[in-house]
Amino acid sequence: MITKNPVALLEGTKLQDRYLVGRVLGSGGFGITYIAYDFLNHNICAIKEYVPKGIVKRGFDDSVLMPVSVKAEMEMKYGKRDFLEEAAILKELNYIAEVVCITDYFRENGTVYFVMEYLEGEDLSQRVHRLGGKISVAEANHIIYKVGQALDIVHEKAHIYHRDISPGNIIILKDGRIKLIDFGNAKNRSQMKSKTLSIVYKPGFAPPEQYESNGTQGAYTDVYALASTYYYIVSGKRIPEAPLRLQGKNYPKLKNMNLGVNSTISDVVDEALELDYKQRIQTVRKFVNVFYEGTCVKKQKKIPYLEIIGGDNKGKRWRIPPNVMIGIGRSSNYADVIPSKNLSISKLHCEIYYDGMTNQFYLMDHSVNGTYVHRKKIEKIGKNNTAVLQDKDFFILGRDICEIETGVMYE
Repeated sequence: MITKNPVALLEGTKLQDRYLVGRVLGSGGFGITYIAYDFLNHNICAIKEYVPKGIVKRGFDDSVLMPVSVKAEMEMKYGKRDFLEEAAILKELNYIAEVVCITDYFRENGTVYFVMEYLEGEDLSQRVHRLGGKISVAEANHIIYKVGQALDIVHEKAHIYHRDISPGNIIILKDGRIKLIDFGNAKNRSQMKSKTLSIVYKPGFAPPEQYESNGTQGAYTDVYALASTYYYIVSGKRIPEAPLRLQGKNYPKLKNMNLGVNSTISDVVDEALELDYKQRIQTVRKFVNVFYEGTCVKKQKKIPYLEIIGGDNKGKRWRIPPNVMIGIGRSSNYADVIPSKNLSISKLHCEIYYDGMTNQFYLMDHSVNGTYVHRKKIEKIGKNNTAVLQDKDFFILGRDICEIETGVMYE
């Protein structure tokens, strides 16, 4: 049950003459999140408002947020900047299916807001509690693999480090999809070169370098947090805080706890939890590969493919490698698969990624003339948005230039 926040906006408040604010979904030290209705797109969304706890109050109209002192005003100034930075970071990551999607951000009422997709589900801490203290090894392997795949893209393509991976920031939606949230402490690679970083950590999930303002941080920082998250969700126990581990306190290895975690995964978790970041696994990709290889079916080789089933070059087929992003478009300078050189198709029209563990295709649109998928009706994905396709689904490039089927063969 959500306790009423005395500083929260009143239900029925309108923002940007577009969003109708509803009940509070949650609140923390720096923000309040509301369910809302978007009159422009006619859908439910969530809105996060920057509200630093203890240093602000509402004005007489119950909307405008006011600092309670000169010192608070300065804190708000820098806080609003960081809040908008989080929104901008998240908006850059909208093409990643496992990262919460940001649709808008703006200033109003003396503070700042961002609008994101409404996530109906539970975080991993809630799931662990609901399931009696831990999650099955098979489900945990799948969750960590999916989050790791998304994090790898965040690191390698967007050059952003999350710095707050924990069970509370991983959401399992009602339809089974997984979302990584809360990039409030994220930094891009150039910011990480700063001599000092804010000290932000969650005990039991953060590595030693996050306890120091001048600690060297990078992709390996998120590796440690992801490994400790895995340890927690399969065992129901947190590893000791990093300072205690530095003093000699250790944790039992997963392979010795009779949980069903195989030795290979247990050993990789230990390597990801090395206190010295130089000795730790350096990339998320290397860490999560073991979860894919340890859980996928090896009796048959999966071969994903794309085949044109309508329009230009009907019948042409391409085999595509699993777990690799493949570009589709009209120019070989930009794309790996060239279904047509029709000018209605963009040079890089879209990208597709086949997840060999879940047997799903992730289709990301980058086009001018649109990429469409067939659900109950033909639907446009939208530029920089992602659609999830299954075996024998199909998508359409441009204005009916060609229809392409997704498929999986076995050898």
